Amino acid sequence: MRLRSAGIAVLTVLIALVTPASTRPAFAHHGSGGPVRLYLGSVRLESQGDAWVVRAALNDTNSGTPAPGYLVQVSGSGPQGATFGPVSLGDDKADGHYHASLGRLAPGNWSVTVEVGDAPGGDGYVIPINRTWPVRLEAGHALDLVGHGPASGGAPAGSGTDVTPVLLGAAVVALLAVTAAGAKKLSNRGYTGTAA
Repeated sequence: MRLRSAGIAVLTVLIALVTPASTRPAFAHHGSGGPVRLYLGSVRLESQGDAWVVRAALNDTNSGTPAPGYLVQVSGSGPQGATFGPVSLGDDKADGHYHASLGRLAPGNWSVTVEVGDAPGGDGYVIPINRTWPVRLEAGHALDLVGHGPASGGAPAGSGTDVTPVLLGAAVVALLAVTAAGAKKLSNRGYTGTAA
């Protein structure tokens, strides 16, 4: 009887420790049941007179729906040591479409970086994005840095699989197997669970 009680106690502790870790992400930003995976649906630089504007569409990888409420920033370095940012992009309509003015930028070759992370005070379950593109800025010419949907060349930025439920299931099966083996061993010895 002691082995059975010990097995139940160990199983209870295991479930108490692992269950919160596997269910907490379910209450994350989008309730996906794991870390929030996002992708940049589009990033566009537009020339407006002698100034530039950046626009970005952020989407949830699991559902493809727009992802408002994240911290999206852009920075860059260009000709003759010129730099800008980081500049935070706003999502005025809370629809996952972010934008910001970059001001005047010299024409020429630039390196533009877009970073996406959790907003201050967020739940911390977003997988960050950090993408850099080489671009050539020319007045009057808009630039699309990514196409629609996840970036080409593989999985969307921040993709992966949450293995917590699989590990939890494997741990429970292993514990049950050990408990059953111990119980069988004791029953073969004629153990009744009472003191002699």
